[in-house]
Amino acid sequence: MNGWQTVLAAFIACFGFSVVYNVPKKSLLFSSLGGALGWAICLYLPLESEIARCFLATLVIGVYAEIFARILRQPATLFILPSVLPMVPGGGIYYTFQYALAGDAALFTQTASRTFATAGVMAIALLLVSSATRLYKAVVTQRKKGEWKKCLNPRK
Repeated sequence: MNGWQTVLAAFIACFGFSVVYNVPKKSLLFSSLGGALGWAICLYLPLESEIARCFLATLVIGVYAEIFARILRQPATLFILPSVLPMVPGGGIYYTFQYALAGDAALFTQTASRTFATAGVMAIALLLVSSATRLYKAVVTQRKKGEWKKCLNPRK
């Protein structure tokens, strides 16, 4: 399979996942497109490190999910969960346990560290986007209430 075929496969897999988990019909296409977008970024980003590519792709998916959550008035989780599915290091987890059961300590350690690092940077990327979104919403809310000026000049 070439790159674009795997991006199409990621879209189809995310669509199937979304259907199985009852994502609303108006959000099905967008949750699947998020998975294809994330996988395309992960494949075509010109970086050596797989971990860095997964971090940046997950960061883009988080922003994408927050934007479409606001546009379609749905929870961001509906877009995040199907979208990160193609990048989840399932193969790494499988091989980590295979090497552990076989007693190969060197390959176990190498595979486990890469797998946990990939999963960890994905979680950190989603945490960063979620925190930035909450901070932005809090600032906008304070501005609308007129409390923003108190923050800038507390003497008044």
